[in-house]
Amino acid sequence: MNAARRESAPEGLPLWDGPRVSVVIPTRNRAALLRRAVASVLEQTYSDLEVIVVDDASDDDTAAVVASFNDARVSYYR
Repeated sequence: MNAARRESAPEGLPLWDGPRVSVVIPTRNRAALLRRAVASVLEQTYSDLEVIVVDDASDDDTAAVVASFNDARVSYYR
């Protein structure tokens, strides 16, 4: 597979300029494990990715753990 971005999209479809890989991490009260999981994704050699953390009403420091990465590729939804 060619790793270069497409210069044009198939007819009728918009050209996508977002990341090629999305990693979705659902979590609830697992802040300690979440730090390791997100770090593992960000340490991969392939960098055209995003990490989406979906928090199911955690009452631990999950939000602070996600914020500590300070990386535009990481997003947090609660």
